Amino acid sequence: MVRTRAQERAEAAPDQKPAKVEERVSPKHAAEKKKQVKKPKERVEKQEIPKPVAKPAEHKPPSGAVRNEIHQLVNEQGSLPLQGIGLEFPLASRSATLLALLLEALLKAAPISHKNADQTLKGLLKHDYHDINVLKRTTWDERSDLLHEVGYQRYNQRVATELGGMVEWLMDKYDGDLDNLYKQTSGSRSKIRSALKQIKGIGDLGVDIFLSSVQPLWPEVAPFIPERSLVTAEHIGIGTDMDVLFDEVGRDPKQMCMLSRALTKIRLEKEEKEYTVHEEEV
Repeated sequence: MVRTRAQERAEAAPDQKPAKVEERVSPKHAAEKKKQVKKPKERVEKQEIPKPVAKPAEHKPPSGAVRNEIHQLVNEQGSLPLQGIGLEFPLASRSATLLALLLEALLKAAPISHKNADQTLKGLLKHDYHDINVLKRTTWDERSDLLHEVGYQRYNQRVATELGGMVEWLMDKYDGDLDNLYKQTSGSRSKIRSALKQIKGIGDLGVDIFLSSVQPLWPEVAPFIPERSLVTAEHIGIGTDMDVLFDEVGRDPKQMCMLSRALTKIRLEKEEKEYTVHEEEV
């Protein structure tokens, strides 16, 4: 059998692999492959933009008409706590005064008239309920009966229970003296609010009433005006900036308390128009 040269070469080098045939790539496909190859992103250093420095808030001084209205409001409608029920403020005992203010806040936090609440407060104080030692010895029946007797008839049972809880809270946490609460919170309104709201029946409304009245005794609380009274302040045109209002009463916590109570009074008695600053006066 005759063997060809190609067969002889194949038998002489059996381990050699046949050479690869190069694939021809069209220019179009080559361009597409180039696009698919992603270049590594260059790192760009972030430049920190300096934050603008906050300017202190500027308090616009009130006009002469506004100042006159503030002073007239304090002089004609302002009062200190407990004066509305015929008592001197503060009472002989500081701790008793504070407890009386807390009783007032608890009573007025309920949906009854302020006059009814004042009448009830007067009756409770007549029976020395602002003395923690007297109050803690009372029974639920005694408290409920007295509340009904002095005119707090709709919520007498509920408040009798709340008074018991209030006494327990005050004795357990502050040894029966609210001044210990003031010392522990360093006069912080937010901390005082959180503490007082532990008393069932107080709520934010009751805390607002208490903070408004306690400013002469706890000066760190000032300046304070409840939100509803600030709405009144805006309506009559004296503004809602408490720092400005505080300046106008000589930064005196006692006067701030009187202004706050005056705003509450004209709101409840619907006398806002009589104390409105007229536009032509501003």
